[in-house]
Amino acid sequence: MAEEYSLPGGPREERASPSEGTAGPGPDPRGGRPPVSGPKPPPRPWPRSVRLLRRRQFEQVYSAGRRYSCPLFSAFVLPVDAAGSSVGFTTPRALGKATRRNCIKRRLREAIRLSLPELEPAWHIVFNPRRAVLEAAFPYLEQQVRELWRWVAARQPRGREPAP
Repeated sequence: MAEEYSLPGGPREERASPSEGTAGPGPDPRGGRPPVSGPKPPPRPWPRSVRLLRRRQFEQVYSAGRRYSCPLFSAFVLPVDAAGSSVGFTTPRALGKATRRNCIKRRLREAIRLSLPELEPAWHIVFNPRRAVLEAAFPYLEQQVRELWRWVAARQPRGREPAP
C-alpha cells in the first residue's frame, strides 16, 4: 500500500489554484520566507567590455601604469589604445574573509558604475581597495572615485584630445 507523502507537522493541505481567484501563492508551507511582491529592480549593467579579466592585463597595468592613492583605495592607471576604458579589482585576503572582501568590491564597483561615463576613454585601471571602504559614507566613496577620474583626465596621453 502506497503512503501519501506529507510535510512534517501535519497532512498536506489542498490549495486553490491561481485561476480560482486567489490573490497569489501563500506563505511557504515549509516555514520559509513569503514570496517577494512587486517587480524586481532592473539589473545593474557591468558588462564584460568594461572589466579587466585576464592576469596578463593586470600585470601590464601594475608594471607599466602610474599609481594613484587616496584614503579609500590605490589605483593603477595605464593608457591603452582601445575604444573604451576597463576596470579591475584586487582584494587581498588581508582585507578579511570572502564576505567582507565581496562587500568591499560591491561598494566600490557601484561607486565606479555610477561615475563611469565621466571617465575619459582608453584607460585600464586596477583598484586596490582599503578596509576604509566598508566604513566610508557612500557619497565620500563616489567623491574619491571622481577625484581619480579628474587625476586621470589631467594625465591624458599626448596626441589625444580630451573629450568635450
